[in-house]
Formats: sequence, C-alpha cells, structure tokens
Amino acid sequence: MRKVIFICTLLLLFSFSCVYYNTFYHAEEKYKKAEKSQQKAKREVATGTEVNDYQDAIKKASKVLTFNPKSKWVDDALFLIGKSYFNLGDYPKAERKFQELVTSFPKSNLVEESYYYLGLSRYKQGNKVEATEALISLLDNPKMKKRKSEVCFELGEIKFEEGEYEQAVTFYKRMLEQYPKDELNPRAQLRIGEAYFQLKDFAQAKESFSKVRKYGKQGELLYQSIYWTGESAYNLKDFKEGLSIFSDLSREKKYARYLPNIELKIAEGYKLSDSLDLALKKYEEVALAFPKTEQSAEAYYRAGMINLEGKRDLKKAQELFDKAKTDWPASPFAKSALEKSADISKLSTYQEQVTKEESLKVVAPLFHLGEFYLTQMNLPESALAEYQIVVDKYPESEYAPKSVYAIAWIYENIYQDSAKAKEYYHKIIDQYPNSDYSKKALSYLSLPEESLRVNLAEKEYAVAESLLFQERMVDSAKVILQKIVSDYPQSRYACKAECALAWSLEQYQNPGDSSVALAYQAIIDKYPQTEYADFARKRLGIKVAKVPVPPPQQQPTQPAPSDTTVDSTKTAPAPSGMPKAPAPKVKGTFYYPQSQLETGIKGKVVLKIKISFTGKVTDVAIVNSLNNQEIDDAAKDAAMRTEFDPALINPAQQLDWFLYEVEVTPPQPSQQ
Repeated sequence: MRKVIFICTLLLLFSFSCVYYNTFYHAEEKYKKAEKSQQKAKREVATGTEVNDYQDAIKKASKVLTFNPKSKWVDDALFLIGKSYFNLGDYPKAERKFQELVTSFPKSNLVEESYYYLGLSRYKQGNKVEATEALISLLDNPKMKKRKSEVCFELGEIKFEEGEYEQAVTFYKRMLEQYPKDELNPRAQLRIGEAYFQLKDFAQAKESFSKVRKYGKQGELLYQSIYWTGESAYNLKDFKEGLSIFSDLSREKKYARYLPNIELKIAEGYKLSDSLDLALKKYEEVALAFPKTEQSAEAYYRAGMINLEGKRDLKKAQELFDKAKTDWPASPFAKSALEKSADISKLSTYQEQVTKEESLKVVAPLFHLGEFYLTQMNLPESALAEYQIVVDKYPESEYAPKSVYAIAWIYENIYQDSAKAKEYYHKIIDQYPNSDYSKKALSYLSLPEESLRVNLAEKEYAVAESLLFQERMVDSAKVILQKIVSDYPQSRYACKAECALAWSLEQYQNPGDSSVALAYQAIIDKYPQTEYADFARKRLGIKVAKVPVPPPQQQPTQPAPSDTTVDSTKTAPAPSGMPKAPAPKVKGTFYYPQSQLETGIKGKVVLKIKISFTGKVTDVAIVNSLNNQEIDDAAKDAAMRTEFDPALINPAQQLDWFLYEVEVTPPQPSQQ
C-alpha cells in the first residue's frame, strides 16, 4: 500500500511539473512569435498583435512564478517577462525583472544576458550613469563571455548620445579590435566616422567612412558611408573629390531612391566650387525631375539664394523663392523661402524710400537699408556701401556714429580685417566721443576710459577756444570752460580751462575788485608746478624764471595707448543691438576679487547672456569691460549663477543673446 501511495505521489508531482513546463512552453511560444514579427518590421517597440502576444507571454510566465516559485524554470520565466516588458517599451518593469533575476539567481546561465538588458533598460529610462555602470561591470568581468561585442557597441552609443565622441570612438574601436567578425562591426565603423565628423576632424571621418566598404555589401550602411565620405570631402574643401563621389553614387541603380538627395549634393558641390551657373542648372534639373517634393522645394530655395547672394538678381531670387513656397508647402525650405521673399519685398520698400526721400529724410532709410542687408539678407558688402553713404554725406546725423560702428563691426567680425576695424573704432572716439559706441570702441582698442575723457575734454576745449579767441563769444566760451572744469577735473584740460576763465575775466570783464587776483591765485595754489601757474604768477606780478604766453591754443593730440592687454572674451554686439534680459528671479551675487580690493574699481560690466528653457544662464560673454580681467571674470561668474523666470522670455528668443549688467562695487571695510 505504501508503495502505491509513493508511486502516486511521484506521478502527481511529475504531472504538476509537466503542467508548469507546458505553461512556460506556451509563454515562450507567444514570446517568440511576437519577437519574430517585431524584428522583421525593425521596430524598437512592439505594436498591434505583438503587444497582445507579449502580454500573453507575461501572464503565462507569471503563473510559473506564482504557483511554482521553486521550479527550475523560474529564472527562465523572469528573463522572458523582463524581455517582454523591454520589447513593449515598459523599461521600468523590465529593469525590475532583470534585477530580480541577477539578485535571486546569481548562478543562472541567464545572468550575463540579464546584466546586458538591465543596462539597456536603465539607458532607455535616461539613467545613463547607472546604465554605463551595469554594462561596464559585464564588460570587465572575465567570467562573463556573452554579449561582449554588443556591450562595447552600446557603451559607444551611450557616449555618442552624450556628446562624448572621443570616448565613443574608444568603445567602437575596442569592439572592432577584439571582435573582428561581429555582425555589428559595419555599424560601429560608420559610427566612428560620425563621431569624428561631430568632432570636426573631417580627415579622420573621411577615412573611417571609407572603411565601411571592407565589410562587403551593407545596403543602407554602405550608402550612408559613401554619402558621408563625400560630405567629409566637402568639409575638407576637396570639392573635386566630393563631386566625384556624389556623381559616382548617382549612377548606382541600387541607390535610385536616394537620387534626389544625391543630385542636391552635386549641385552643392558646384556652388562650393564657385561654379554658380552649373549649380543653378543642376538645381533646376532636380526641381523639374522631382516636382512637388521636399527636394524640389529645397532646389528652388537654394537656387534663389544663389541669385540673391551670388548673382544679386533680386527679381529672379524672389521668383524662385515663390516657387519653393508653393511646390512643397510642408518643407522647412518653404518656410525659409517665404521669409526670404518677404525680405526682398521689404528691401524694395527701403530702396524706394531712399530714392524718393530728400535731404536728411533719407538718412534713416539709408541706415535701415544697411541693417537689412546685413542682418536679414547676409550681404555685408551691400551693407557697407549704405553705411558709408550715411557717414560720408550725413556726418552730423544721429545715424552717423551708428553707421561707423556698424562698419567697424563688419570689418572685425565678418572680414576679420583688424586694421580696418581699428581705423573705424578710432573714428568713433575721434569724431563721436559722446556717442553710445565710444566705450565699445575703447573696449576693442584696449584703451582706458580716461583716454576717452581726455578726448572729450580736448574737443570741448577746442570749441571753447575758438569761441573765445576767434569769435569773441565770451559767455558761450565760459559755459563750456566751466563744464570742462566740473566734468573732467583730472584732465590736463581742467587746468587750461581755469586759466582761460581767469584770463577772460581779466580781459573782458575786469570787475575792478579782487576777483581776477583770486582766480589767478587759485590756479597757483591748485596747479603750482604747471606752466599755467607760471602764467598766473606773471599776471599777478610775481617774478618767475620763465614767462609763458597767454593760454596756448589747442594743438591736436592723440591719446596715449594703454598698456592693458586685449581681453579675448570681449565681444561687440551686432549693430542692430540685443534685447535686455528680464529682471532675474535669482540674482547671482558678485564677489569682489580679494586681489583687486586695492584698485577700488567700481562700475558696471555689461555682458551678453544666453538663457535656457529652464531659466538658467548657459553662456556668457563680455560686451563692455571694466578693463580688469579678474573683475570681468567675477562678473561672468555672477551672471552664470543668475536664474530667470522662463515665462518672462518670449519662446522665439530663448537661447538668443540678451544684454545683462553686473554692478561692481568694492565692499566696505566691515564686509571685507
């Protein structure tokens, strides 16, 4: 009897075991069906019936975990559930299942695979640091043999996506060296080329792209490698080779579906080679051969740009832009063409105003025409011509200093002609010292602000001198001389102005009291070692070794150059200006450098900043400096710690430059 009971128990246990095996078997069948369909369609995340099959697989495999947690298929069930969640795109649940498997079954033969998918699940959730840790632990474990090549590739992908291209190349190359026959090698080789391209090492990129060929017929990958080899040649300015590569590619029948894009690259090669007529012909061929497509819209747009910038044929350019708008309205080139067409219409309006207006009324349209050429049409040469007309014909207008600054800016930033830039920056200081652009000119020329003050005092004294000695307009001259004394007390012209005031009091008013004597005595007391003090002593009858003549008339002098070095961070804003930053939500504190406390420098450092979508400052550069590197750097640090309310920023201006001022004040002794 006991024997019968024992046999029955064994049969019962065996039947239960079969039941759970069958349950897992059916789960595995559902999983394989869904995975095969997904792989065939090359979908990263399952759709349609695949979703149902994965969900059925999860339900069936979960029964094994629930009703027979000690079954030998538990680790298999966990792995199948984890992969099902992974393929469904439910990465948090997938991560939990893979983590459960490696923790509960450290000796399972599925541990290596689980670590691999654990890393991928974390990566898909954006947890790149934890993903990297999981994958590297697998890569560096000598006991784990599987998935090493795929781990190398995925680590390369993580670094590539993070913008760490050099590290990405390291992982891709490690994969190629250690696993030379792996099926992922062509993709890794292509990615090496793409990484070098992102690093702007176009020679290495070109070489890397060309190596994809050695892996034989790779279909899409081979096409991409040839395409980017040509693109690299263009960036290396080897336009002839680039044209040859794209021309050969256009004759490959197997790449016929890519022909419109290849033809566009051929046209681009002609343009880069300055063969504008050939480029225009090729763009026309593309537009006619592939009408009503995104490529035809691009062809019309690029042909329009050649006519606008290269041929200066505005009428033809607008005609082509209009075609780009209508040929494929959804294309981004259609939107750009619309903007360019509108720009040409505005340009025509400005040109018409310049033609019709007379005398000073034409100055504003002339200046705005120059601004339009520069900022909207990317035609700096035309902009220079308009600005120069304003400077030459209307030097007294409010637009003259703006135009001089715009000319200097173009030579500095577009033509990189420092000699011409300096010429026009000096012109601002010499002719328009009171303008808003004088400090920017000083900044570029690395001259101290005192030189501007000397220049201003010098010019005002010359005016007063002319009024006093030539036109005999004594009262007008006195007003200017008194202004020089009060506004520029540290200038040598303050002393000259006081001397001229005393002399004019003596010569033209002479009230008969002690006023004249007191005025001359004040000069002796205030400037005892100067020629003007000697002149005052002479007028008072005090014997001096050398008698100077009356206040000498102004002789033009040039301000002495400063010993300060150029601050490489200074950047002049575009002539059209920048918007001011809104009031900060959190104002970064300016910390006065300890090493500069004795200088006592104070004022404002004007910066330009970029503000991210979260309100944080992402970039900063000096616009107007206080001519002290440490103080400028401290101001930049304060700006970088400043935060703004994103709601106060127009979305269209986010990531554009804004002007922002940092107040620089030395701390009081109690604060030091």
